[in-house]
Amino acid sequence: MAEWLSIDETAELTRCSRATINRRRTDPDFPLPFAVGGRVYFVREDVVAWMAKKQNAPRRQRIHRDIGDKVAA
Repeated sequence: MAEWLSIDETAELTRCSRATINRRRTDPDFPLPFAVGGRVYFVREDVVAWMAKKQNAPRRQRIHRDIGDKVAA
């Protein structure tokens, strides 16, 4: 059975803030969350796969879209 992570646990695993996780929920590349009983969860395997994909991507693709936009401006 898949392990479920809360937003706080996802933030800890990814070393991002809770606010960053909430922002990334709208990013189509970020794992889709699901709700149970009004609480939001992520599947650990999905988050780990997303992290591996980001780590193996070229540097330009690793930088979050918002940061890249600010640098380009």
